[in-house]
Amino acid sequence: MKVNNNKPLYVQDIVSKGNVNSKQTIREQTKERSTDKVNISEKAKELAALKDEAMKLTEIREKKVQAISDDIKAGTYKINPQKIAGKMIDEII
Repeated sequence: MKVNNNKPLYVQDIVSKGNVNSKQTIREQTKERSTDKVNISEKAKELAALKDEAMKLTEIREKKVQAISDDIKAGTYKINPQKIAGKMIDEII
């Protein structure tokens, strides 16, 4: 949009044509011309939802890591060999 005399061109057109009775008329006429729309694709919405879910998982993971770290520092962390072996077998299968 080009601006001359600090007024957008479409406002100058309205004023120069002489069909302006008041500032309210200018507002009404310019409002009709200046409508903005934003369309977000379904893919973008899906990605935003996935990002939100991933952030939730990150928060949960950070809490788990912090809890394990605290247990290690306190000397109370216990290793469960059966659980580790089970996870290893699950990954192989």
